[in-house]
Amino acid sequence: MAIDKFVTAEAAVALIADGDTVALIGGGGGLCEATCLHEAIERRFLETSHPRGLTVIHSLGIGDRKSRGMNRFAQEGMVNFPQIRFYLI
Repeated sequence: MAIDKFVTAEAAVALIADGDTVALIGGGGGLCEATCLHEAIERRFLETSHPRGLTVIHSLGIGDRKSRGMNRFAQEGMVNFPQIRFYLI
């Protein structure tokens, strides 16, 4: 039996539970960002109030400073605050 290797954005974000840690990638300004996943997470939260209390990890400020990237996670209760940590390697 073949196993599907791809799922919809909605199916992927349905796997995110309250309190999970989510790592985001991207190059800033919309470059190489998983925009469809960010949008699906925001849409699910606005419709169901879940997932809540996420810890979000990203290496740089991603988005367009308006409605994309990290701005999609700026919903009250969606992300644990403050979760700002700096690591020097």
